Amino acid sequence: MRNFNTYNRNKIKRNKRKFATPLFFITLGFIVSLLLSGATFKVLLDEINGYNESSGEYEHLREENVQQDDPDAPKEVSNINHSSLYNINEDYLGWISVEDPDSLINYPLLVCGDADTYLHKSFEKKPNRLGSIFGLPPSNYEKGNVSPKKYFSSPIVMLFGHNAKNFTMFGTLHKIYDKSALPRVRIDTLNSAVLKYKTVFLKKVDTNHQVYKIKTQEDVNNFLKNSNVNFEGNPKLLVLSTCDNSLDESRRLILCATLEK
Repeated sequence: MRNFNTYNRNKIKRNKRKFATPLFFITLGFIVSLLLSGATFKVLLDEINGYNESSGEYEHLREENVQQDDPDAPKEVSNINHSSLYNINEDYLGWISVEDPDSLINYPLLVCGDADTYLHKSFEKKPNRLGSIFGLPPSNYEKGNVSPKKYFSSPIVMLFGHNAKNFTMFGTLHKIYDKSALPRVRIDTLNSAVLKYKTVFLKKVDTNHQVYKIKTQEDVNNFLKNSNVNFEGNPKLLVLSTCDNSLDESRRLILCATLEK
């Protein structure tokens, strides 16, 4: 009887160990999940707060510096208080808007020395997830001394902005991606010129796409030919670039537009 009882006790211990091991990992997995959920929630909360803060800043800039359109005023007249915006940030070069009902693109644009400068900084140079709408400088870049006329008369102007989840910055490009009617893009430059661009296509591309290698007018012409775009003379190209909605970080959505004469 003693041997039998001893055998039973040993068997129970083994069974306890057998069931305790998976239970331990299940419990551990649950705890880890809770911790990760908490961390994910904090990241999400920080992101939402960052979006709200930056959105509020840009809304204030619009209220203070963008005049309401006068239906009787010539369309070529800028309604932007450029001097006020330049006093806030000397990298300011103009104001961009996309003329489409689904577009929320209505922002100041900056020219900076490198892509990291305003990737996560707002127009007022505050740290923020939304960053700013910005372009890279010409080869002879000198901070605060970029000629708007010369900059926007170059063969290509490429502007970058985040694909924000709350549809700010360049987030609404995805809303107009499948539209048959392509929008016009307006840029009010620092020297008060009003430039109108006609969108020729929106396309999803990789970061090694030909568009990111354009430097000369010949490059622009070849790019448009390869894209089956009809054009005359030597068109000036505007490109808006943002991240794709896919998980592939090398994918981009681009809007390409040519300057109207």
